[in-house]
Amino acid sequence: MGILTIRKHQRFAVRTGAHLSRTSEGDNLDGLLVELCLGGCRIGGIGEKPPSIGEQVRVEVDGFRPIEGDVRWSGEGAVGVRFPVPLHTYELDSLLRLCRGAADDEPMRAYG
Repeated sequence: MGILTIRKHQRFAVRTGAHLSRTSEGDNLDGLLVELCLGGCRIGGIGEKPPSIGEQVRVEVDGFRPIEGDVRWSGEGAVGVRFPVPLHTYELDSLLRLCRGAADDEPMRAYG
């Protein structure tokens, strides 16, 4: 029997470089943004010293405004970040286009 997981927001697969800044220590970690939704994201490839659960961070993707968040989970070089203020739908669309390399007039893919 399978387990059904109900999520608050639909998740979208992406693959783009991201910078994760610890607001408490001020150091930057480079990683790969691999999943994105209105309420948060998953960043992989963080390295040996990922931020702690509950730590305040800033997610930066070149070409998009910095997004504040807090670490919800951390393990095996990846972190899950929750955005206290969810992205607006148009912001998510813009960030997805940026991450997937789509032009503004190009239709978005219908799948995640």
